[in-house]
Amino acid sequence: MYGLVVAVKFPTGGPTPEAKQMLESAILPMVKGWPGFVRGTWLQSIDGTNGTSLMLFDSKESAEQAAKNVREMPPPPGAPTPDWIQVYEVVAEA
Repeated sequence: MYGLVVAVKFPTGGPTPEAKQMLESAILPMVKGWPGFVRGTWLQSIDGTNGTSLMLFDSKESAEQAAKNVREMPPPPGAPTPDWIQVYEVVAEA
């Protein structure tokens, strides 16, 4: 299994209600439809300045394609901007 970690920075003032709605209504359904997607978790810092997501995929190829999708996706107005995107191999889970 492979993980895709995406770190984002939120615009000044933190995530907007529209950005949270977009995550739930557009981003999550889209990601769930990506080939090889297993599960994902989206996190927001307590101070609202940044976020991190961890998405798990069944193959390296699927994780790398997802990373490419994220890199090529222009952020809509008010959405967080990707700070870094990295694919990892899962070596253990608890």
